[in-house]
Amino acid sequence: MLQGWGGDALLDSYGEERRPVHLRTIDEAVINHTHSSESLAIEELEADNAAGDAARRTASEHIVEWKTREFDTLGVVLGYRYDGSPVVFDDGSTPPPTHYRDYVPSACPGGRAPHFWLSSGDSTARGEALYDRFGEGFTLLVTAGPATAATPMLAHAAE
Repeated sequence: MLQGWGGDALLDSYGEERRPVHLRTIDEAVINHTHSSESLAIEELEADNAAGDAARRTASEHIVEWKTREFDTLGVVLGYRYDGSPVVFDDGSTPPPTHYRDYVPSACPGGRAPHFWLSSGDSTARGEALYDRFGEGFTLLVTAGPATAATPMLAHAAE
């Protein structure tokens, strides 16, 4: 919008896209808040004896059981999607499943573009990252067929 080409639909899309992402993040925060740090405090935790050892083992088990979800959330951080956005073209592909921990890279429209190492032409060397080929603004990613398959989409974008 600031550059004068976005159109009203771009601004209108913000709430439709971000609201589900915010709600998912809030839902995760609510789940994670059910076990606050105070709930991990156990009598004898600092005792230098067998009771202290047992308390620390119990606290360790509780931390792994109750707090892993709070800190192992790649699916929430990277797996957000903008399904149903008025500015995202639905190509009919099935989005990957969502999970708080598991992030599944996908080129399905509405999601984060996948990280991918491009071939360097040299079988012993890794090429550049796909993200390094993206320019400023929007990028159209063609994942199958010839690059010319993007021609109609590029024409619509130019309009």
